[in-house]
Amino acid sequence: MQITLITLTTTTTTTTTAIIIIIIIIIIIMETFGPSNMAGFQFLNELGRRISQESDDSRECAFLFQRLSMTIQRFNAVAIQGTFAMRTPTEDDISDI
Repeated sequence: MQITLITLTTTTTTTTTAIIIIIIIIIIIMETFGPSNMAGFQFLNELGRRISQESDDSRECAFLFQRLSMTIQRFNAVAIQGTFAMRTPTEDDISDI
């Protein structure tokens, strides 16, 4: 599992308060027609489980994966549209109608 851990620590000498911020970055790889990486899948599964716990809706984990799937499909559609050259119709195209 590849996890990047960033820890920011702030301490002051005049007070006993310490602020510790820990940021965990988990790389999630989603394939269009294939499996995702195991660490990303476990993270998303756990995230969906916790969302389901808070909302009392057992379908939230499935909804999370569906939203990710739709995001990938929308991105692919935009990427494909970007490969076509923009062409303005000529008079020959209009006269063929």
